[in-house]
Amino acid sequence: SRPGPTSLQVAALKSSAEADRLAKTLRSKGYPVFIVNPAKDDASKLIRVQIGPYTSEAEAAKVKARLGTDGYTAISKH
Repeated sequence: SRPGPTSLQVAALKSSAEADRLAKTLRSKGYPVFIVNPAKDDASKLIRVQIGPYTSEAEAAKVKARLGTDGYTAISKH
């Protein structure tokens, strides 16, 4: 496992309205959601909806499993 905090990315969306809607839904389920806007030089221009950060891989894995139960697929980001 790599050192440093881990965040879980739930989605990368083109629409800020969709990102806000997803973030609100996840927040209502108790997840610590934050939105990462694309960097100026990011050609994809995707808005990332992430959860965390978590200090341990084990904690992130638990939350990832809970997200799966809630119907979301998350990928780990370091």
